[in-house]
Amino acid sequence: MKGLTDVYALGDMASTPDENGTPLPVLAQVAAQQGYYLGRALADNLKDGKAMPPFKFHNRGNTAIIGRHAAVFDFGWMQLKGRLAWLMWAIIHVYLLVGFDNRLRVSLQWLWAYITYERGARLIMRDFES
Repeated sequence: MKGLTDVYALGDMASTPDENGTPLPVLAQVAAQQGYYLGRALADNLKDGKAMPPFKFHNRGNTAIIGRHAAVFDFGWMQLKGRLAWLMWAIIHVYLLVGFDNRLRVSLQWLWAYITYERGARLIMRDFES
Protein backbone atom coordinates (compact mmCIF):
# COMPACT_ATOMS: atom_id res chain seq x y z
CA MET A 1 0.00 0.00 0.00
CA LYS A 2 1.24 3.45 -0.77
CA GLY A 3 2.70 5.23 2.23
CA LEU A 4 3.14 2.05 4.28
CA THR A 5 6.10 -0.28 4.15
CA ASP A 6 5.68 -4.04 4.26
CA VAL A 7 1.87 -3.84 4.03
CA TYR A 8 0.16 -5.38 1.01
CA ALA A 9 -3.47 -5.51 -0.11
CA LEU A 10 -4.82 -8.09 -2.53
CA GLY A 11 -8.13 -9.07 -4.10
CA ASP A 12 -11.22 -7.22 -2.88
CA MET A 13 -9.06 -5.05 -0.61
CA ALA A 14 -7.05 -3.62 -3.49
CA SER A 15 -7.78 -1.29 -6.37
CA THR A 16 -5.17 -2.42 -8.84
CA PRO A 17 -4.91 -0.55 -12.13
CA ASP A 18 -4.03 -2.26 -15.39
CA GLU A 19 -1.37 -0.87 -17.75
CA ASN A 20 -3.90 1.75 -18.98
CA GLY A 21 -4.79 2.89 -15.46
CA THR A 22 -8.22 1.22 -15.47
CA PRO A 23 -8.96 -0.67 -12.23
CA LEU A 24 -8.92 -4.44 -12.63
CA PRO A 25 -12.22 -6.22 -11.91
CA VAL A 26 -12.84 -7.60 -8.44
CA LEU A 27 -12.76 -11.25 -9.50
CA ALA A 28 -11.17 -14.40 -8.14
CA GLN A 29 -8.95 -14.60 -11.22
CA VAL A 30 -7.33 -11.26 -10.37
CA ALA A 31 -6.96 -12.08 -6.65
CA ALA A 32 -5.39 -15.48 -7.39
CA GLN A 33 -2.82 -13.94 -9.73
CA GLN A 34 -2.08 -11.21 -7.19
CA GLY A 35 -1.52 -13.81 -4.46
CA TYR A 36 0.80 -15.88 -6.65
CA TYR A 37 2.70 -12.75 -7.73
CA LEU A 38 3.12 -11.43 -4.18
CA GLY A 39 4.27 -14.79 -2.83
CA ARG A 40 6.96 -15.13 -5.50
CA ALA A 41 8.00 -11.48 -5.42
CA LEU A 42 8.28 -11.39 -1.62
CA ALA A 43 10.27 -14.62 -1.55
CA ASP A 44 12.70 -13.27 -4.16
CA ASN A 45 12.92 -9.96 -2.31
CA LEU A 46 13.65 -11.56 1.06
CA LYS A 47 16.01 -14.17 -0.34
CA ASP A 48 18.03 -12.16 -2.87
CA GLY A 49 17.03 -8.54 -2.19
CA LYS A 50 15.45 -8.28 -5.65
CA ALA A 51 13.15 -5.32 -6.18
CA MET A 52 9.53 -6.32 -6.66
CA PRO A 53 8.46 -5.77 -10.29
CA PRO A 54 5.05 -4.26 -11.01
CA PHE A 55 2.11 -6.67 -11.03
CA LYS A 56 0.87 -7.60 -14.51
CA PHE A 57 -2.54 -9.21 -14.91
CA HIS A 58 -3.07 -11.89 -17.59
CA ASN A 59 -6.75 -12.17 -18.50
CA ARG A 60 -7.64 -15.83 -18.97
CA GLY A 61 -11.31 -15.09 -19.63
CA ASN A 62 -14.42 -14.61 -17.54
CA THR A 63 -17.32 -16.96 -17.04
CA ALA A 64 -20.69 -16.87 -15.31
CA ILE A 65 -23.43 -19.42 -14.94
CA ILE A 66 -26.82 -17.99 -15.87
CA GLY A 67 -29.14 -20.97 -15.54
CA ARG A 68 -29.53 -24.71 -15.24
CA HIS A 69 -28.18 -25.33 -18.74
CA ALA A 70 -26.56 -22.04 -19.66
CA ALA A 71 -23.51 -19.97 -18.96
CA VAL A 72 -21.48 -17.31 -20.69
CA PHE A 73 -17.77 -17.48 -21.34
CA ASP A 74 -15.75 -14.48 -22.51
CA PHE A 75 -12.18 -15.11 -23.56
CA GLY A 76 -11.79 -11.58 -24.91
CA TRP A 77 -11.13 -12.86 -28.42
CA MET A 78 -14.09 -15.29 -28.38
CA GLN A 79 -17.40 -15.59 -26.55
CA LEU A 80 -19.38 -18.75 -25.86
CA LYS A 81 -22.83 -19.21 -24.41
CA GLY A 82 -25.22 -22.04 -23.70
CA ARG A 83 -24.57 -25.64 -22.72
CA LEU A 84 -20.95 -25.79 -23.85
CA ALA A 85 -20.09 -22.70 -21.78
CA TRP A 86 -22.03 -24.22 -18.84
CA LEU A 87 -20.03 -27.46 -19.06
CA MET A 88 -16.75 -25.52 -19.32
CA TRP A 89 -17.76 -23.42 -16.29
CA ALA A 90 -18.31 -26.58 -14.23
CA ILE A 91 -15.07 -28.25 -15.34
CA ILE A 92 -12.99 -25.15 -14.64
CA HIS A 93 -14.51 -24.57 -11.20
CA VAL A 94 -13.94 -28.17 -10.15
CA TYR A 95 -10.40 -28.12 -11.57
CA LEU A 96 -9.52 -25.02 -9.53
CA LEU A 97 -10.47 -26.69 -6.25
CA VAL A 98 -7.58 -27.85 -4.09
CA GLY A 99 -7.27 -31.59 -3.56
CA PHE A 100 -8.87 -34.62 -5.12
CA ASP A 101 -11.27 -35.11 -2.18
CA ASN A 102 -12.71 -31.61 -2.60
CA ARG A 103 -13.05 -32.07 -6.37
CA LEU A 104 -14.82 -35.39 -5.91
CA ARG A 105 -17.14 -34.11 -3.14
CA VAL A 106 -18.18 -31.02 -5.08
CA SER A 107 -18.65 -32.98 -8.31
CA LEU A 108 -20.88 -35.52 -6.55
CA GLN A 109 -22.87 -32.77 -4.79
CA TRP A 110 -23.41 -30.96 -8.09
CA LEU A 111 -24.39 -34.19 -9.86
CA TRP A 112 -26.87 -35.03 -7.10
CA ALA A 113 -28.33 -31.52 -7.16
CA TYR A 114 -28.59 -31.67 -10.95
CA ILE A 115 -30.33 -35.05 -10.99
CA THR A 116 -32.73 -34.29 -8.12
CA TYR A 117 -33.32 -30.58 -8.91
CA GLU A 118 -32.28 -29.85 -5.32
CA ARG A 119 -31.65 -26.18 -4.61
CA GLY A 120 -28.22 -24.95 -3.54
CA ALA A 121 -29.36 -23.63 -0.16
CA ARG A 122 -30.39 -27.11 1.00
CA LEU A 123 -27.02 -28.50 -0.12
CA ILE A 124 -25.17 -25.81 1.82
CA MET A 125 -27.25 -26.29 4.98
CA ARG A 126 -26.77 -30.06 4.80
CA ASP A 127 -22.98 -29.50 4.82
CA PHE A 128 -23.22 -27.35 7.96
CA GLU A 129 -25.43 -29.87 9.75
CA SER A 130 -23.02 -32.77 9.30
